[in-house]
Amino acid sequence: MKRIEMEVSGGCQCGAVRYHATAVHDNSHLCHCRMCQKASGNIFAALVAAPDDALSWTRGKPSVWKSSELVERGFCANCGTPLFFHHLENGRTNLMIGSLDDPHAFA
Repeated sequence: MKRIEMEVSGGCQCGAVRYHATAVHDNSHLCHCRMCQKASGNIFAALVAAPDDALSWTRGKPSVWKSSELVERGFCANCGTPLFFHHLENGRTNLMIGSLDDPHAFA
């Protein structure tokens, strides 16, 4: 996976939780696993990963639910917007593309 130095920001629907990343990976994708279907309330989750060292929370903090032994998922406790999927051992956080300020930047 190639690291791309670029600025992206996003957050939840109500604005209580915001994030900023200074890099992403070239891996925008649709995950169709049953856990992502349940977490997004859809038939897939549109995701793009940011290296953990490039991601910061700029307003509020997401609530986190550990959905399996190795995975946690973040969301806004106020409005319920799903924000990310984070594998605890791989050093990156998969952001929900729909939560980005400019989701069109990722095919």
